[in-house]
Amino acid sequence: METPTNPGRFTRLLIPHSKAEEQVVYFAIKRLVPTEGSDVDDGLAEHQHVEETLKELLAADRRPLAWTDSSPR
Repeated sequence: METPTNPGRFTRLLIPHSKAEEQVVYFAIKRLVPTEGSDVDDGLAEHQHVEETLKELLAADRRPLAWTDSSPR
């Protein structure tokens, strides 16, 4: 089940989508509208940042913290 504490499926779908967008859409924009090159570069940097952040989240320890654990004591 996909939950906020289990971003695996989201990441597996988002990263390939992002890569395809970079290779097809961003490439075409840069080629057809050269004046938009800096905006494309900004978009590529944002994609890279999101990908790195998602990978960090997936690698993080996801055990419940004591203050978020709602199980009875």
